[in-house]
Amino acid sequence: MFKYPVLINLSLLMIFIISCAANKKQYDQGITGKVMWYEGNFMPAIGDDANRSKPVGISRTLYIFEPISAESVDITNRVWLSVIDKKPFKTVKSDESGNFKVSLPPGKYTIVSKEEKGYYVNRFDGDNIINPVKVDKDKWTEIEVKLDYKAAY
Repeated sequence: MFKYPVLINLSLLMIFIISCAANKKQYDQGITGKVMWYEGNFMPAIGDDANRSKPVGISRTLYIFEPISAESVDITNRVWLSVIDKKPFKTVKSDESGNFKVSLPPGKYTIVSKEEKGYYVNRFDGDNIINPVKVDKDKWTEIEVKLDYKAAY
């Protein structure tokens, strides 16, 4: 039938791989920042700060959703969200130092980290959107994802 079936199959595979890579959308804007872990004493004090804890960068998978309103979900102990009935728009994993960067189309998003007790919620905007982040066209929004549920203030 064909003289070179292996060559034809490899060519088809290469075309498939290139077309899959081309379908992955990259944007000129998005979210960049650090995931920081806060644990221990962060109480304001006069004098020696040597005994106070310091935040450290940490690796976590971040889940980015279309905006989620606090009224539409069940939040336990005011900080834990066990179930999100939406599929994440995107996910991104921070490196060991907490750094991450994810390209997104312009818009408003909810960004959360999934911890042992559920998704951690610690910020709301005036519209009661959970952990809100706004991405503007052609701009990178810089944020700190603050995991401070084991910190004392």
